[in-house]
Amino acid sequence: MLDFGLGLIGLLGLLFLLGVPYLLVSHTRLKSQVRALEAKMRSLQSSLSNSQVSAELQRPQQEAALSAKSADPWGEARQEETTATQIEDRVEDDRGGSEGLVPPAQAEQSTGAFASATQTDQSGSAPRAEETAEPAIDQVQPPRAFVLRADLVAGLSGWLRENWVLVAGAASLALAGLFMVQYGVENGLLTPFWRVMASLGFGVALILGAETIRRRLGDATDGAAQHLPSALAGAGLITLFAGLLSARVMYQLIDPGPSFVALCLVSLLALVLGWFYGAFLTALGLLGASAVPFLVGGQSQDAWILYYYFALIATVGLGVDTVKRWAWISGLALAAPLTACLLLYLSGEGEPHFLTALLVIAAAAVILPERSLWPHHSGSAVAEILLPQQGRRIYPEFPTRISAVATCAAGAAALLVAVQTDQAAVVVFALLTLMVLLLASLLWMRQAPALFDHALVPGLAILAVILLQGLSFGPLFSEFDAAALRPPETPAPKILWFLVAIGALGSGLAYLRMQWSLTGPEGDTEAPEAHSANLPVFWALCAASFAPALLLILEFTWRPAAVHGLYTWALVVLAMAAGMTFLTERSARGPGARQKEMRVALFAISALTLIAFALFLVLAQTALTLALAVMALLVVLIDRKYDLPGLALFVQVAVAVIVYRLVLDPGVAWALDRDYIDEGWQYVTPLVQIVLGYLGSFTLLGTGWLLARQQQREKTTVMLESAARSSTTSFLVLASEPIRPAGRVTSCSAPWAASRGSSP
Repeated sequence: MLDFGLGLIGLLGLLFLLGVPYLLVSHTRLKSQVRALEAKMRSLQSSLSNSQVSAELQRPQQEAALSAKSADPWGEARQEETTATQIEDRVEDDRGGSEGLVPPAQAEQSTGAFASATQTDQSGSAPRAEETAEPAIDQVQPPRAFVLRADLVAGLSGWLRENWVLVAGAASLALAGLFMVQYGVENGLLTPFWRVMASLGFGVALILGAETIRRRLGDATDGAAQHLPSALAGAGLITLFAGLLSARVMYQLIDPGPSFVALCLVSLLALVLGWFYGAFLTALGLLGASAVPFLVGGQSQDAWILYYYFALIATVGLGVDTVKRWAWISGLALAAPLTACLLLYLSGEGEPHFLTALLVIAAAAVILPERSLWPHHSGSAVAEILLPQQGRRIYPEFPTRISAVATCAAGAAALLVAVQTDQAAVVVFALLTLMVLLLASLLWMRQAPALFDHALVPGLAILAVILLQGLSFGPLFSEFDAAALRPPETPAPKILWFLVAIGALGSGLAYLRMQWSLTGPEGDTEAPEAHSANLPVFWALCAASFAPALLLILEFTWRPAAVHGLYTWALVVLAMAAGMTFLTERSARGPGARQKEMRVALFAISALTLIAFALFLVLAQTALTLALAVMALLVVLIDRKYDLPGLALFVQVAVAVIVYRLVLDPGVAWALDRDYIDEGWQYVTPLVQIVLGYLGSFTLLGTGWLLARQQQREKTTVMLESAARSSTTSFLVLASEPIRPAGRVTSCSAPWAASRGSSP
């Protein structure tokens, strides 16, 4: 097996050693022709300039003097011409940026009608700078590199109607190379080694034949040979992939390591061929290579390698399109491998390899279209499509949309794996995958302002995984919940601290992005990250809400107090509140006056919410209601001192909760709570607690109402006044109910009857 693997790698290495230089040398004559044409153009320009100089020398002296006097107008004209040229260049740059990956007309003319569906119409003469500069500057044109366009679909369907024979022939050749192996298996004609070698030899022969035809006739020639080289080369690549996969999956002739190296070499060959051939080769190769593993079949235990094979196919497609700029090829390079990975996962293969492969595809989708290891995507973000400006939607560039699709696919895959699995370790791996995505979107993409919304995908997916685990009694939650019945002196599970650390890390990194959006990653106030005035507020909202939302989800679905203890869990919440308080203080002292009050208010609301959450955990009924009223009064005082109108939201929510507690839960039922003691009904709620609960809340809310009215906070004033009236009305109703005779009391007279009955 090892000898076969080494021999196969040697054969492929020899193929590359001879084939790649052959492809490069084959274009030497074309380069020489281009150089000859350039030399001829230079000679023509030189002769034209010499004739102009001689004409100038033959002019009379008077005309020379007149031209000398008019030097300034010529200078102004040249300046105007230069300005127009610069504007035209800028228009062309803007078009190129807005079109994303739409190729120019001169790029790869050999694709013919099949690739022309994605190219911009270049018919007619180029418009003048004066005609194109003004619309390009005054109007925001949406990017034209859309994959699902009506003209593209119509062009593709028309091409398929005209060239269906070519497509059928290419598919037949690819299937011939594929079924050559299976036919040999079914009939026992050849040994496994020679079956694989025959398939590889057939693929190499197809590629060599395609290159020979392309050198002689070209790829986009007219007649029967139109796109024939692309068809032959595509079929050859599919056959090579099929042979290598058969050697590993069906026969186990080579180990996983050498087989993956061989697949990488064939992928490199496909990448080079894609640069020289038309779009038909790339499309055929992507579709065929993605379908080959399902056609080959087999029962190998190492089917996990197919995930990385599909990631390799996606990388090759994106690598070809980053040079050719066809746009729709990038869409196909994501659609086909991602679909193949999903089908392989649904067949029951390994989840970790599935998620790892999707992370690789997502990284390739971010890196290759921009040709940079550090993302620098500019322009609009995908989320800004939902926020039209001046009645027009702003569409992101094509590389931004490609990276968004890949990121969403990776996040959705992690969520799917976490929901479907029955193993706690797999859920943890899915959470780690989402954390890698979150770290990449917060740190790695920090210099790409168009990708700021990518952090929403892993952040929301993490919260969804934790929520669904608790609601559906998932494996991770079941393992955690079983620890509530653990024997004494048995340590509690560590998964809670892992989840809390995820929340703290996410909020902390979002706060860093907020700071970078104001000062830049290097602390340079002249070069902030933000391209939108609302971007710091976006990051402040993410930082202030991620960790509290995670803690609230854990409280209502996981019940951590049952496993770790009530006070331990309350201390965790208070520690997170202390962190939010620190971020509030840093935001108040930090740079950037742009919407500073809103950012500080968001962190303050988060800290106050966590404090209230901790009070809910440890305080009794009356103490909790009074604590909420005190917090509402303190928020009004903070707003009065620091002028933070955004804190009104917390006051409104707190007042609503207080009214709910005074009226409904525990409310009147708590005040009327009674029990049968000593052959009679006794009211168990002390009168002191009732008075403190209702009159204390009235006093605190009334004070807040007076302060808010002086601050001219209309909504806050209305809410506080309504709450104060509700608490007073409820208390008066409780106190004014008449006492029934014979010790029988009803309704709201219960507290007073209980107090009178117990008095001597």
